[in-house]
Amino acid sequence: MIYVDAEYVPQLAVARAGAWGMDMSRLFMLLPEPGRYFMDFCGAMDRDRLTEMVYALEPELIVWIR
Repeated sequence: MIYVDAEYVPQLAVARAGAWGMDMSRLFMLLPEPGRYFMDFCGAMDRDRLTEMVYALEPELIVWIR
């Protein structure tokens, strides 16, 4: 699963995944780049990062919290 965290609270994502009984080794977080506090999918940079993760990991599920 790719978890897109636009809230920028990775602890919540980990807690949610644990509550869902997920295999945490299959949880991949897409977080803002260092020094940034949000994701901007109107721009190409964050969209490209998500696209690259999808092609590389071939996830069964993408969760997008904003």
